[in-house]
Amino acid sequence: MTKTAPLLMRMLMSERIPASAADRDAAVSRITRGREDGALTEREAGDRFDRLDIAATREAVRRALEGLPGVPPAVLVPVRRVVTWVWLGVNVVQIAVWLLMCLIGLHFAPPFWLWSVVGGGLVVAALWLLTESVFRVRG
Repeated sequence: MTKTAPLLMRMLMSERIPASAADRDAAVSRITRGREDGALTEREAGDRFDRLDIAATREAVRRALEGLPGVPPAVLVPVRRVVTWVWLGVNVVQIAVWLLMCLIGLHFAPPFWLWSVVGGGLVVAALWLLTESVFRVRG
């Protein structure tokens, strides 16, 4: 489901998406690297591998990785959700106002909403990339 989940669902409810084999492989790689770098003892790594084995969702996989170097804090997931909802809401209102201005005035008004679509979209994209970096394997 991870690959076929709509982008909006991934951005807003990523913790509820079932963990895929690729998510687990990325987590195994991070735990192994943490053990090799000395950030985890054998026992801590084993505990994390055990948690990873029973992890059904991406949130459970994220919890198995908490505290490892390079893993962003879990608090960014709800922050991303709030920022995304605010961004979407602001853009819907602005586009509706713009359309009304064009229809009522019977002329094309410059699309002022582009600033918030692009600027806010960049912020949402940056948060998304940061929070999803947990599930990417670095070479």
